[in-house]
Amino acid sequence: MRNIVNINRKWAFRKGAARPDAWPADWDIVNLPHTWNNIDGQDGDNDYWRGTGVYVRPLRRADLPRADVYFLEINGANSSAEVWLNGEKLAAHDGGYSTWRVDLTRHLQEENLLVIAVDNAPNDHVYPQVADFTFYGGLYRDVNVICLPATHFDLSYYGGCGLHITPEADGRVQVESWVSGPAEGTTVRYTIRDAAGQVADEVAAAPGTARLEVASPHLWQGRRDPYLYTLTAELLLGDTLLDTVSRRFGFRSYKIDPDRGFFLNGQSYPLHGVSRHQDGWGVGNALTKEDHIRDMDLICEVGANTIRLAHYQHDQFFYDLCGKRFVNHTGDTVQITVYSNQPEVELFANGSSLGVQKAPDHFFRFTVPNRGKTHLEAVAGTCRDTADICHVETPDERYRLREQGAILNWFDITEKEGYFSLNDLIRDIVAVPAGKQIILQLLDSVRMGDQGTRSEDFARMIGGFTVLRLSGLVGTLSENKLTKEKLLAINAQLNTVPRA
Repeated sequence: MRNIVNINRKWAFRKGAARPDAWPADWDIVNLPHTWNNIDGQDGDNDYWRGTGVYVRPLRRADLPRADVYFLEINGANSSAEVWLNGEKLAAHDGGYSTWRVDLTRHLQEENLLVIAVDNAPNDHVYPQVADFTFYGGLYRDVNVICLPATHFDLSYYGGCGLHITPEADGRVQVESWVSGPAEGTTVRYTIRDAAGQVADEVAAAPGTARLEVASPHLWQGRRDPYLYTLTAELLLGDTLLDTVSRRFGFRSYKIDPDRGFFLNGQSYPLHGVSRHQDGWGVGNALTKEDHIRDMDLICEVGANTIRLAHYQHDQFFYDLCGKRFVNHTGDTVQITVYSNQPEVELFANGSSLGVQKAPDHFFRFTVPNRGKTHLEAVAGTCRDTADICHVETPDERYRLREQGAILNWFDITEKEGYFSLNDLIRDIVAVPAGKQIILQLLDSVRMGDQGTRSEDFARMIGGFTVLRLSGLVGTLSENKLTKEKLLAINAQLNTVPRA
């Protein structure tokens, strides 16, 4: 099974430096995403620094899950980049906005020095050449190490995931898969599940092309009803699961009539949209997931149902946000923001007025009681807009794709000063009785130790690992996988345990 290890944390960085042969202890330490033009690229003078920035990070093989194949995945390095491992140049890439990968397998040693040199200097061969936006330099998206079995869904096919889905509005689905490594005797099991997790169709076939069909599909209706299905592809050798990839998709059709405009699923769907660049004030293009969500919230607040992503590939996380809209909410209240160029806005919930707001910045904020289903209507002069929210007891899992196995970024882990987290060593945690109980329960749940029993000896043996490192071992040594949700729940428990 594949494991994805995020390595965004603790890179040594310096602008205009030569590539080092050892760890440069006197360089700045940065976390990714990172750009060196977050300030001078936004001051309006068009004189921001353009050149080569060098990122350096130690990479220990023992910190990676055991695997047959290792890929370095760079989701965004602007504009050109070179990858060096232990003084050997492994790859170069031109183009600052696409995902690309480098096979590390034959070059990994027990202790490694990874160097990525990123260059945004003017040149004559990388687009764009001239534009009205900043060519931010840096490693401005996630960098991961993907750990795989010898036979896996291909990661070298145009930076994709090895899976391509083509749905038709009548429920037919064509799927293509690409497999790397020895493929003799392998099959791919494709499963389509609806938003409730129920199987809508399933088929097994040799790697390549397959067809599935969903009876009477629930159509994707844009912001009115952004209904998505999930297709999971499982690569099998006999009964052994080698690799798995999941992707969301929707059934829909569209056409553009020169006289009547845009039609979605046979119905008129007037397009009201914005153009979005991937940058933020003070951070440049080094956006976090929270920044992407903020942008989407603002776009929805102005009533847009269409986005032009200018002028390049954006982060996959933002594409995923475009396919869905959060309707179900937990909690007793929901904060609703209405945007209008009118001087005041009145918001109605199920026909009852929640008051009139005035806002010099044109963002009218309301606190809405969240009970059952609530129909909202915003009124600003002669302008009206409507939306619905629903109260749920637990977060709606349809709004996120559950990963097969633990894929956890360092910034997902909450660290409270004076308390433990997943980033702490197991030997330090088990030295505290409450922490020891959490670790033993974890080992028992994944059946690691003495045939599923709580093993204090095993906990001592792996004491030099962090809990996050242990999760990688679980992915390779245990049949009971740790999901991201389970790991975050364990982290929440550890956050209640004071350090000794």
